[in-house]
Amino acid sequence: MGESLSRWKLKELDRYRTYVEVELAYDLRFGILGSALHKLMMKNKLVSTLDESLLALKLHVETEIVGLKMAQPA
Repeated sequence: MGESLSRWKLKELDRYRTYVEVELAYDLRFGILGSALHKLMMKNKLVSTLDESLLALKLHVETEIVGLKMAQPA
């Protein structure tokens, strides 16, 4: 990927809940090949990485534990 940007917005819903909105923007390199690779591989990896990041944020906020060790598939 080329340059990238992420923006995280937090909105308090009530005393116990917060809405998190994540916006990702990035430039793909390598023209048509880069676009194909993105569709085949990178998009799913970005989604899973974002899911892991949101789980780590939730864990940190709820327990004050920093970091999240995800179980690796066998």
